[in-house]
Amino acid sequence: MKSKVICLLALFLCFFGYSQNADYELKGKVVSAADNMPIIGANIIITAKSKGTTSDFDGNFSLNVSENDVVTVSFLGFESQTFIVQSQNNITVSLTEDAAQLDEVVVVAYGEQRKSSLTGSVSSLKNENLDELPYSRLDESLKGKIAGVQIQNINSQVGESPQITIRGLSSISASSEPLVVVDGFPIPDALEFISPNSIKPIEVLKDASSTALYGSRGANGVILITTKEGSIEPQYSFKTFTGFKEAYRQIDVLDAYEYTDMLRNERQLVENFEAQQNGTTPGVVDYTDRERAQRIVASETGGTNWTEEAQRSSAMIQNYQLDISGGNSNTKYYISANWIEDEGLLRDNFNNRLSLQGRLSTKLNEKLEIGFNFRPSYNRLQRSSVPVSDYARALQ
Repeated sequence: MKSKVICLLALFLCFFGYSQNADYELKGKVVSAADNMPIIGANIIITAKSKGTTSDFDGNFSLNVSENDVVTVSFLGFESQTFIVQSQNNITVSLTEDAAQLDEVVVVAYGEQRKSSLTGSVSSLKNENLDELPYSRLDESLKGKIAGVQIQNINSQVGESPQITIRGLSSISASSEPLVVVDGFPIPDALEFISPNSIKPIEVLKDASSTALYGSRGANGVILITTKEGSIEPQYSFKTFTGFKEAYRQIDVLDAYEYTDMLRNERQLVENFEAQQNGTTPGVVDYTDRERAQRIVASETGGTNWTEEAQRSSAMIQNYQLDISGGNSNTKYYISANWIEDEGLLRDNFNNRLSLQGRLSTKLNEKLEIGFNFRPSYNRLQRSSVPVSDYARALQ
């Protein structure tokens, strides 16, 4: 009799344990903690059993679980959440954005990829002090800051665009200039008039895997520029700097006496050579009338140093930057103004530029947002009639 009671008790306990651990359907929804919007494609996995499901278009999911199962919910760019079921039938999981993971995502054209999948084909530069560098153009401020991007001055005058190549020359006869995209729009000569202070990050796409969506226009690489937006709280910023430029080394030129002596000595050498060939006695070569006049003028006026006449003793660069931003949770605005005066070392070379930028974005509802951008620019560039290279060659 006692053995029968023990058997019945054991069967009851087994049945009770089975009923407590029986699988049932857990329903839930995965949303973003920031805006309560559903997250599509989130992973819901039972940790111990290595099985799970994903959320649908509305963020909903269903999964067969037991009350003691441990479930992990994860999605790229969000912090994962782990919880114990504990007989819950319906649950809402709010995921918080993970800034560390978001840094590993790179926006490429109209999509996004992980940095690990792009290896070295994408370089990123955060704007930390570009507006503090003494340059009048953005492309000159990027020298030596981005791996694989070569920026070389082919003209020493201010305001001239340098040559930009990404991982070497890609064509012999055609241009090797990269495509520049500002806030999603390809803009020619964008590096000339955009103010460095209004830039957030700069991404450089180098390989075919990252530039494919731009087609043949991205064959020489793509430079992606994202400009600043408005903020909820009003912010005002004003920056200015002034700098001076001097020639690293002045060209040592001949004065009037040395120059006329050189010309006379050259003619004397020719006279000596011809006399040696003819077997005659060479004559003494004298100064020409022009050379005598030059020596007389130099003795009376002290001569002219043409390097000092052609160059400024000290060229100046001035930069003034004003930024205004503000708004509220639905509407944001950003206005930027930049004035630059850049003088070249040659007296007739200068570059003055006024750049304006404005961004206005407003959120009409949860699914519709409109924006307006404008970037007018006024540039006055005066080039020297004689390049510095020809000027230096003529003096030597």
